[in-house]
Amino acid sequence: MTAEQWINETLQSKIEGDVIRLNEQQTVLISTFCTFFRSSIEDNSKPDKYEALSGVQTFLWGEPQQEYNMTGGQLGYQPFLDEWHNEGLI
Repeated sequence: MTAEQWINETLQSKIEGDVIRLNEQQTVLISTFCTFFRSSIEDNSKPDKYEALSGVQTFLWGEPQQEYNMTGGQLGYQPFLDEWHNEGLI
């Protein structure tokens, strides 16, 4: 399953057009979320997606592109991952 498919199925209640609603004031483009978390979402050896998304993410960012290794918390997403986990989404 692609990251986009997983997001559309798993976070369906949070999707508004091409964004994921994080809270009343914040959204993130699905494409940006996929850039950060694609490898963890698509890695079938990590079936616990909450744990996978909270852990280290490796992604390319910027011009010229550089490789980054950051946790879900360092990226600022841990509160939302925790909420989604508590809601039973992930």
